[in-house]
Amino acid sequence: MCVDPVTATLVLTAASAAVSAVGSIQAGQAQQSASNYNAAMLERNAEFARNDQVTVQDQAAIDRRRRGIEAQAKLGEIRAKGAAMGLNTDFGSFADLQDAEHNAYNIDRGIIGQNEKTNLEALDRQIAGYQGEAKLQRMTGKQAVTASYFNAAGDLLKGGASVADHWIMPSTGAATRAATTWNPSPELILPTG
Repeated sequence: MCVDPVTATLVLTAASAAVSAVGSIQAGQAQQSASNYNAAMLERNAEFARNDQVTVQDQAAIDRRRRGIEAQAKLGEIRAKGAAMGLNTDFGSFADLQDAEHNAYNIDRGIIGQNEKTNLEALDRQIAGYQGEAKLQRMTGKQAVTASYFNAAGDLLKGGASVADHWIMPSTGAATRAATTWNPSPELILPTG
């Protein structure tokens, strides 16, 4: 069985357009899968950052408790030394030392609280960044699929135009059929309108 070259060209052009269209759609779907995977990883990172926030809060609570214990021990030591000397620790230098230790404790608590707040705010920004990037990745994936459909349609239209080029005589614009299959006489051209 012998196929004439014009028919073979038309069939191959149509097949090529179909394969290109399928390839475009598969590329869009692959991009969407990659974008969805990236979004899932970003959402997981946001979850890790939320866990880090809990750790920051726990650590700050431990630091405050530890500093409180240290302050109580220091105040107890000051009172014990004063009492051992037979002095009233509610007045004078011993009272001043206790006030100074209490002030140092309050300053340290403030620093611990400020550090906690700063770290939590940084983690909030990090979480928001991860979540925003995850949304962007998902949108990018959806847009890739949509674009792939347009690309596939374009591939099919190009293939159709290429096939149509073989059916239209360029010099006259008149429609004609493939010469060897439909038109045994190449001079015969269908009349135009």
